[in-house]
Amino acid sequence: FISLNIGELGTPVPVTIHPIDLPETVPSQAGTPNIYYIILDGYGRADMLQTIHGFDNSMFVDALEQRGFVVASDSQSNYARTILSLSSSLNMQYLDTLPSARGDSRLWWPAKGTVQHSEVRRILENRGYKTIFFANNADYSDIRDGEFYEAPFPIQLDIFSGLFLYQTNSGLLAEIDQLGIADLSYDTHRRIILYTFERLPEVAAIEGPKYVFAHIVAPHPPYVFDREGNPLDPPYPFTLSVESHTGYVEQLQFINRQILATIDGILANSESPPIIIVQADHGPGTMTNYDSWEHSCLYERYSILNAYYLPGVDATSVPMDLSPVNSFRFIFNTYFDGDLELLPNRHYFST
Repeated sequence: FISLNIGELGTPVPVTIHPIDLPETVPSQAGTPNIYYIILDGYGRADMLQTIHGFDNSMFVDALEQRGFVVASDSQSNYARTILSLSSSLNMQYLDTLPSARGDSRLWWPAKGTVQHSEVRRILENRGYKTIFFANNADYSDIRDGEFYEAPFPIQLDIFSGLFLYQTNSGLLAEIDQLGIADLSYDTHRRIILYTFERLPEVAAIEGPKYVFAHIVAPHPPYVFDREGNPLDPPYPFTLSVESHTGYVEQLQFINRQILATIDGILANSESPPIIIVQADHGPGTMTNYDSWEHSCLYERYSILNAYYLPGVDATSVPMDLSPVNSFRFIFNTYFDGDLELLPNRHYFST
């Protein structure tokens, strides 16, 4: 594990991503399969869930495999933070080109642009893919400039605007959702999650090849569902940053049912078999000290769910330790005649 600082407080840090080269033309036999990249934030690997959280998730893994998924049973995330993990996976490379930083910084925002305008997006758009992005409460992955932006509210505030409204006009919050504006509340968070699960199968009807990206902030806290999907409201103002043992497994069980129903809907509504990646950005953080990897349970934080629906691909060809940085390298090699080297699995920790 390597510690990584990504920026100095107050100093803009440019992030350079090297372009990935692929053949200019797509072989006729490859076609243009629809691609769904679904991130379940903080979803841990089955063996870790059993060992640390005492939860047997084998029924869910079996259900994925019965639907034709390959579950990479030894997969680990490359980074412990969402924005760094997504920046790496969506650009198919490590973030070694980040400039050296001075001092200790907790800033993640310099990598925002590499998530929103990634190499994966560039390559697929150049090949005629329509981009479909889903709203969430994480600004850096809430991508709004694709051909389709799927959100349950007509007005989806960014976090800064939402916090400003919350701090200065809190009296309006009780009525703001009636105006079609997403506020920073647990009810809004629930509605965004449920809308994404419900809408994902429906976008299959959009004509033409599609690249669909959905970052679902669950089972990551806040824990707003019990195992049956009943609403829960934590006893503190809305935040995504509170980690707790209590509620993680409950919410995960509800998410299991939702993602399986969503997958069934996508497959049922697809004219031809799509590529589906269901992947975590990192594992849960109930034993993570964000200031020290030595005082964190790295097994919990880096062990991730990583499942692939790859039509026409021999399941034995998928490495069981495939990490997110290599997900699209493997897919582009398999479906688009790419010749991209699979990178060695590395795992970085940052404060």
